[in-house]
Amino acid sequence: MEEPTTQQAMKAKELVRKEQEDLMEELSQMVFANGGGSSQNTENSFVLLDEENQHTNVSSLINCEHKFIEAYISALGDAYQKSRKRVVEQQKFMSNFYLLVTSEEPLIDSDGERLAKTSCYISAMYKNLVQLKNDVTNMFEAIRQIKSEGNSNVFQLHNSFGFQRIWRQAAEVMYMFVAVDHIANTFPNLGKQLAQYQLKLRQKINNEGTVEEKMKYTENGIAQEEAHKMIMQGGFFRAYYESNSGEIDKCPIFAREMALALQEMLENWEKFFKDSGKSDDRLFCRITAMTVFYYHHFYNFVDVSFIKKVVHAAKKVPFCRWIAEEIFVPLEFLRFEISSKKVFDGKLVTHCKKMVEDARNYGKGQELELVKEIKTYCQYAVTWTEEFKSKKREMDRGPNNLAQWGLDVSELFLKLIRILNHLVRNFFLLIRSIRSEEEFHVLKMDKTTQITICTTIETIKIVENVVLKHWRIVDEGAFLARQQWRKHLLRIMEDAKKSYVGSKNKIKVEEIAKLSLFHIAESQLVGEMNPSKNLAFNLAYEFGRLDLHVSGSDKQQVQDLMSRLDDFNCPRGLLERAAYTGLIVTDRTVMITYFDTMFQRRPDENCIKAFTSAIGGCLKASVATGHNDVILRQFRTIVEQTLFAEMVTKVDTDLRLLSNPNLKIGRYERSRIPEQEQLYVEYLLRNIKRLQLADNVISIADEVPELLQAMWYQLETLAPHNAKMYTQMFQLAEMKYGMKMLDTQLPQVGIDESVVLMDLLRNFPHFVANYCLSMQNQMFIEKSSVAKQLRLIRLEDLGKALRQHGIGIVPTAVNAAYQLIRHKMQTVFSFLAEDTVRHQVLKYLQKMEENENKKSAMYKVGWAESVVQALGQQNRTKGVLSTTPTPSEFGEMTDDGSTDQIHATHFDKFRQIITQIGNAISFIRLLCQAAEENEIDHLELFPSIKKHMEDLESSSGIPSDKSAYRLGLIKNMFERISNQGDFVGLMILEFKSLLLNNSLSQERIEVLDYFHGVLPALFLSQMNYSTAHENRIKKVFALNQHRNLVVCDDGLGAGCAFLLHVMDGWDAYDNLNWFESFVNEKEDELKLLKRSGTLSRAEELRCERLRHEHEVFCRMNHNFSIQNAVFQRK
Repeated sequence: MEEPTTQQAMKAKELVRKEQEDLMEELSQMVFANGGGSSQNTENSFVLLDEENQHTNVSSLINCEHKFIEAYISALGDAYQKSRKRVVEQQKFMSNFYLLVTSEEPLIDSDGERLAKTSCYISAMYKNLVQLKNDVTNMFEAIRQIKSEGNSNVFQLHNSFGFQRIWRQAAEVMYMFVAVDHIANTFPNLGKQLAQYQLKLRQKINNEGTVEEKMKYTENGIAQEEAHKMIMQGGFFRAYYESNSGEIDKCPIFAREMALALQEMLENWEKFFKDSGKSDDRLFCRITAMTVFYYHHFYNFVDVSFIKKVVHAAKKVPFCRWIAEEIFVPLEFLRFEISSKKVFDGKLVTHCKKMVEDARNYGKGQELELVKEIKTYCQYAVTWTEEFKSKKREMDRGPNNLAQWGLDVSELFLKLIRILNHLVRNFFLLIRSIRSEEEFHVLKMDKTTQITICTTIETIKIVENVVLKHWRIVDEGAFLARQQWRKHLLRIMEDAKKSYVGSKNKIKVEEIAKLSLFHIAESQLVGEMNPSKNLAFNLAYEFGRLDLHVSGSDKQQVQDLMSRLDDFNCPRGLLERAAYTGLIVTDRTVMITYFDTMFQRRPDENCIKAFTSAIGGCLKASVATGHNDVILRQFRTIVEQTLFAEMVTKVDTDLRLLSNPNLKIGRYERSRIPEQEQLYVEYLLRNIKRLQLADNVISIADEVPELLQAMWYQLETLAPHNAKMYTQMFQLAEMKYGMKMLDTQLPQVGIDESVVLMDLLRNFPHFVANYCLSMQNQMFIEKSSVAKQLRLIRLEDLGKALRQHGIGIVPTAVNAAYQLIRHKMQTVFSFLAEDTVRHQVLKYLQKMEENENKKSAMYKVGWAESVVQALGQQNRTKGVLSTTPTPSEFGEMTDDGSTDQIHATHFDKFRQIITQIGNAISFIRLLCQAAEENEIDHLELFPSIKKHMEDLESSSGIPSDKSAYRLGLIKNMFERISNQGDFVGLMILEFKSLLLNNSLSQERIEVLDYFHGVLPALFLSQMNYSTAHENRIKKVFALNQHRNLVVCDDGLGAGCAFLLHVMDGWDAYDNLNWFESFVNEKEDELKLLKRSGTLSRAEELRCERLRHEHEVFCRMNHNFSIQNAVFQRK
């Protein structure tokens, strides 16, 4: 017999759903046939109404106790549903909050951005907690109204299965408050820093703030300050149970109801503990939280005997693990919150202290047992994975019994949740046992423990990734299982209704109400069930006392099935909570351990992806707190210092041995390097290729060759006679490891000798004219070199020079850049002030002004081309620009003074001058960045400034007026330096003031108003130059196969951005909409060509040229936008 296909399996599932719908339709007809409702038809059936109309029609269906139904549905049900969603949100808040307070990095950052995000995050968490508190108050008020309206004779609320969920939900919310206080008290550092931050902010607003700022702070800042105070001082739960809850506080009936509900929860916990021998820690923590609330909030009505029962039961619970490795001792919590001698005598206090001490030392000396148990559960997880894959294969083939397959998958999924819960629990307890008591972030572990920890994280995440990859299987199985559970409940309800209809001595009104309640309960079992439908089912089932008509064997099944439906309502949430390890994978020691042991364990691709996905999930969650950049930076540093460094060492040693087979030391070294490790290095480079953390990628295949290449170039610089050997090693690296190395015919060296940097500073104009800026790589590249070696000035080279020569080279460079920029700006003003140039620029700006809709007006590409052509044909002997071409930009000069292939125009020389300005200001920016990364403060330029200020204040030989004047000058200089991030900001301010204070001629003052109009022509000229230069390089060096060749020369963008900031012309430039105009025109041309159908060779070349121009221009605009952002921060 042929096995069923997937389509046949899906058809069988639809038949199951159709069978349930038919059963429901039959039940509906029975209700209206037996309930005296013959005037109604199936169109008015309750089951066909949506949820809102169901709530509206409840009172009309039920003629008794309508106040109870209205209160339950409208108030209690609504608050219950909202609180469930907010509790899930609060659990995410708590995980990220714990990650924040246990961070190894300093919480206060230099610019305050991370602290501001943290402040907003805590305010959001506070707001969610306040809403949870309101939800619980609303639930309590609904219960109070129900009891006070005389409805208690219907049934005891504390004995209701539905109300048990309400009470448990309220206890869950209260424990959220307890958990927040526990974190704040355990890690008080963040609270202290936030308090200092709020104090400084308040003082600044009061002393320096405007009226609007003070009003805004009064509206928002004070509320934020209150949120910080409540969250971080560890007294939120106390404030909760001491707060006023209205009429509830004066209601002894409600207090009695809460005590009965707590007693029933305690009895259920004790029954489970007795039957299984295990404690439901989650439930008991909630019981203790609500017990404390009950004790304090209803102090006048409290039943002390019940409090003693809870305390006695707490002695059976040594501790509960509530988040990561943090433990909660219920007895200690009760002792701390309930200090009554009636409850805690001296003997009990002593026992409590011993329990706390035992909990703190739990796992100490038991590491071997924990490791053994973890390994066992890891094996269970591997076995489970095989079972799950077999169920997947069964689904692909088409199962014979689809319903049973769904039940099996659901049970298999719940089995995984249990395995993960035990595995994660033991994992965190092991971490707690090896954590140093002196320093929180130090883990003392041997090799076995290290390997166990790494393997555990991989196992947990591998299983989670397998489930998520095949989530359709779990989803289909859960759907089918819920269908079977609901179908079984429908049959129980049908049998119960038949039993009631066949009974005697019924009143007519009671019969209609009873049948309506049966119908409401049955209607909730059709389609997919959610918590709202579960609640409605419990309402109808319990309020109508339908259990009286259910057989004894089915009563327990109803509760069990409803519990299963409620727990299995969101399987993805169960998986996320069970498999969350992000609180430990971001620990620096764990990350170092993982990458240090990689060559020993040699994890495969799935294991590495599992580990990085764990960090990636934590990285995404920490975006809200602003801590993601810290985690990412720490991860990158660790990978470079451990994995990449080890790979570079092994590859370098291996290639040296391969290139020197006759060395005597080769045999010894070769024996020390296992072949498996070399194969694993090749596996990482060829198969893994990259490490991905959320949306961030660290490329192994790119960064390892770069590090290896940098090391070889430095060694080649020291020993040029070994260049042939390194060339051979380059070739071997590509053959064996597949590493893409730079062409050995174009060697590049860094300026490790700081003498070269000093020479560049001495001849700064030559440097800015003969080097290109690469904004992407943060370095300068020499345009050409007689020695056939292109020098690189990288950020690390500048850092080395600063460390060797000190901060004193910064003012030397700033002075050279300032003089050059000031001289070049005079040339720029002179060129733009010429009548021909001014006429060409203003002509098209005036056309822009004539446009009626100025906001949508665009500077046309044709206008820019006209300006380039007109200014390029201008007489070269006219003006102040030098006409001597530089070989570095326009190619090698021939004997007659012309250049090879690229012709330089008058406008090209103007563009080159602005490029030189951009190179100069970018060099200063990189130098300041290098100083910042080397933790060199610009105030070190004036180390004795405070002493000089004190000497001036105490000097008696100088007249007081002159002393005050000199003191004021120095203070002003000190404040300017303190307020600026680096010298780039100072230079922007300096040139702005220079333009304002300098007595420029009228024609040069006008240049400030239309400088932005020449930028489109400049960018178009730069694009033409880049394209021509790129084609020339491809032709000379036969690089036509490299289609993505990029000519790096971002100096023009830096110069234009700098001048726009100096002249305050950014708004005017934005109004040109130049980028949109260029992109739209090129795209329109491409669309027009493609409409013609088959393209000729000339048209294909034109399309390729248009796409290339579009790519080059987008890259230029991207770099220009980056330059704008850089200067805006200054």
